[in-house]
Amino acid sequence: MVGALIACSGGALTATGANVLSWSSHRQRTEGREFTRMQLLGLNLVCLILNVAGSVMFAASVAIGGAVATVMPLQTGANLLANMFWQVYLDLKHFTKSMRVGTLILVCAVAELVDIGPQEPDQQVDVSELLAQPLARAWIAVLAICTVISFVACYLTKGREVRSLAKLGSFAMAVSILTVLGASVAKTFGLLNGFPLMVAEGSWFCLGVVMMGLTLLANAGTDVSMYIPAQLSSQLLINMVTGFCVWRDAEYISSPRAYLLVYVICIMAVYLISNELDIAGQASRAYWIRQSKLSEAVAPSAFGRSVLALLRSWQPSDGEAGAGGAALAKDRCAAAGEVLQQGLENGMITDKEMAALAHGLLQEQGCAPTALLVAWIERAQHFQAYCEHDPSFKDHFRSTLSAPEWEKLQALSGEGQQGPLLQSCGSSLAGSSISRGVSAQGPLLATSC
Repeated sequence: MVGALIACSGGALTATGANVLSWSSHRQRTEGREFTRMQLLGLNLVCLILNVAGSVMFAASVAIGGAVATVMPLQTGANLLANMFWQVYLDLKHFTKSMRVGTLILVCAVAELVDIGPQEPDQQVDVSELLAQPLARAWIAVLAICTVISFVACYLTKGREVRSLAKLGSFAMAVSILTVLGASVAKTFGLLNGFPLMVAEGSWFCLGVVMMGLTLLANAGTDVSMYIPAQLSSQLLINMVTGFCVWRDAEYISSPRAYLLVYVICIMAVYLISNELDIAGQASRAYWIRQSKLSEAVAPSAFGRSVLALLRSWQPSDGEAGAGGAALAKDRCAAAGEVLQQGLENGMITDKEMAALAHGLLQEQGCAPTALLVAWIERAQHFQAYCEHDPSFKDHFRSTLSAPEWEKLQALSGEGQQGPLLQSCGSSLAGSSISRGVSAQGPLLATSC
């Protein structure tokens, strides 16, 4: 129990250190804030001290008898829980429902490992005998090769932008392997003495120095909200395999199936926390893109077909005036709505891209208040909640409208109906998952159609 508490404390300190540098990098990117050299040095020093303290506490937790396969998941859960707290508190990242629930699922899962994880053997094990196993040697060789590859990848991707998946994966893999190797070396502290112990302590120190350097670079140069879950999930997986191949964890587990399933739950929870990472979705979208040839009207996916329909509706037509023009405008609105609906449902269009569209359409109007925009604001759920709490605020947006726009608003708001302009574009979107996009861009789509 003491080892578990120490490991959890170490995980919280490590997450705190990561978010110190993440906060400074975030402020530089989003607000253009400039830090002096002394301030940057101080922030890096604080991050380094917290990470070193976390690593030392983890090493202490395994040195006093905690099983690496049990202690590391506990540290991971504490790390992610603390990371969520700091990301929200420092306003670095909005944690969605899936990210919050995923974090809590992970914490509950790792708590189970205290009971079903491998128990330490009663007799002292022989480290040289463990390392002499063919399976252990093969696995250590694999880790060594992967370490070299990940180091090269880190060097090649270090200059890429913070959301680069190649950069994130390179640093996550390198740090995970070094962390697992360091944990296994720390485990031998209580099993060795004399010169072998000094060699083990020196190896642990060297691994820790390199790992700390890579951690500082990763915290400052990647999106921590994505990096930490990716790094910890790979660390959990590598640690579990190391436990079976080197430490013979299979001999000390009473419920192997439950133990493996807890690890599966942990990895799925970390994947759930990584909101921007959608491996299956990305693979599916890549497949449909490879099967399509839009220039030849070949579109096997619903999104591709909707894009072609929108393109056809935009082609010049002789009936763009009079009644024919009204029908054409309605068709174009329906086609645009279908593209947005399919795009949001299938992940072809992201929320950020939808927000960029809304902002661009607002800029075309000078971001001035319009009847359509105010009508949408008044129907927004959060605005209505604000008005229930503060009724005197309700008419403030209306007061910004000019007389002609006020008359348009009266027409749009007649008896609580949407009005013909909103209905023409909104009807094709109603009842679909695009409603979250419409809630943010609905009036603008009507205007753009």
